[in-house]
Amino acid sequence: MLSAYLKRNIISSGDRKEKDRIAHYELRSRPIPSLNFQDYPPNTILVRTIAASICGSDLCGLGGCASCPEWRRPTALFNVMPEICGGSGHEAIGIIVDIATSSTCELSIGQKVLAMSTLYMHKVDSVREVIEKETGQDLSSIYPEQCGAFAEYFVSHASTCVKLPDSIPSLDFDPRWYVLAQPLGTILHACRKLGSVIDANVAVIGQGQNGLIMTQMLARMGA
Repeated sequence: MLSAYLKRNIISSGDRKEKDRIAHYELRSRPIPSLNFQDYPPNTILVRTIAASICGSDLCGLGGCASCPEWRRPTALFNVMPEICGGSGHEAIGIIVDIATSSTCELSIGQKVLAMSTLYMHKVDSVREVIEKETGQDLSSIYPEQCGAFAEYFVSHASTCVKLPDSIPSLDFDPRWYVLAQPLGTILHACRKLGSVIDANVAVIGQGQNGLIMTQMLARMGA
């Protein structure tokens, strides 16, 4: 399979400081992960990626996203990410192609899901707690290899997945757009902290992917 890795060679220009260096990804070929050769816990799934969204915190150039966690800022990325298959990708949808032996998994092979990679399981405490509670094991022992979602395949766990609808809402709807449900969760989290915006004048600075979603949500909330 093809997977994205952060390149070690970094372009610098002028008097930019270290945090402003620009990083680039490169594609490498590597074996498809196999659930048969690892002692994975039940409900571990292998996902074939359909689409992966580029989050603001995945942007390493110009210092990356100011609000991203420390482990995904450029200085950390340059030292760690080159060794991680799939880079920092964490917003993805895909098709389940394999499931580790389980009698309790509600998902099945062939289903399309929103899925979270093992990289994010390791880095986000709330997700780590869910996995460790369900498996009764330390995450580092059951998923020692961290992988991101910028790859043709990645390993996930059923408890971090959401089944996608079998049908589409309209004929002009591209099923890959379901990946926007991932950043939508971030927007909903932010909106819940705002309180009432009814009849308020609101400015959303930046109209990229998340800016457009935020603008729509605020309008629906009455701004």
